[in-house]
Amino acid sequence: MDIQASDIVVFDDHLEINVKHSKTDQYRQGNNVFISKSGGLACPHSLLARYFSAASIDLSSSAHIFRTPKFVKKGNLYTLGPRRLSYTRCRELIKESLSAIGINSIPYSTHSLRSGGATFIADNLMKSGASDRLLMLHGQWKSEKAKNMYVKDSLESRLQLTKYFPT
Repeated sequence: MDIQASDIVVFDDHLEINVKHSKTDQYRQGNNVFISKSGGLACPHSLLARYFSAASIDLSSSAHIFRTPKFVKKGNLYTLGPRRLSYTRCRELIKESLSAIGINSIPYSTHSLRSGGATFIADNLMKSGASDRLLMLHGQWKSEKAKNMYVKDSLESRLQLTKYFPT
């Protein structure tokens, strides 16, 4: 959760996020992650723009974009504190959100979101013809083995392999 506002560049059709360091960056060179604007309900581009606006985050600042939320009783609202959001608190918020909508949160964590996103993208890679190498670059996996720990093959993608064979 170490991404600062100045690490994100917003374009009309995509976001560019500069990941300065991660545990998978063998050469400590950093990486740029690109996320296209889909315009759908869960479009990361649109959601992040709304978040920046609601949280009054200046994109040129060095403030962390994910910060500890604080409840203000007087205004009956949440504001962002000065400290970055810890991994532990992020996991707690995910579990609380899942429980609030009636989902058993015990088997889920932040890696569940990473795995689900990677699986969704991998399923769509098969349909689009994009390379598996791009998935590894985007997910910042340094090996096929590491990527394969996150990507779970859906029934649809497994059936896709045999769908076009003549009978």
